[in-house]
Amino acid sequence: MGRMFRPALELTHNHGTESDPNFSYHNGNEDPRGFGHVCFLVDDLRQKYDELVSAGYNSQKAPDGGWMKNVAFVRDPDGYWVELLQRGLPPACDSKPLVGSSDAC
Repeated sequence: MGRMFRPALELTHNHGTESDPNFSYHNGNEDPRGFGHVCFLVDDLRQKYDELVSAGYNSQKAPDGGWMKNVAFVRDPDGYWVELLQRGLPPACDSKPLVGSSDAC
């Protein structure tokens, strides 16, 4: 099956904020919540996770941590979450989330 689209990531520079002492970023993971992370498909989840942690990214969720498997999260040096998904494997759950939970598998 051929690819239906080519993924893209747009990075924006907030021109003019370099000398503004009141300018700050909101990473979306803290209140008020909003856009919170980017996600990348990787060929070897464990290898890429270990590589990023070794490079200074903080672990948010290891590939085998928590109830969701085949997925990992790290935080970049600015606190932004980066999600890693194992190419070819859907996220899997060890157990069902609690009723009323916003977590889904």
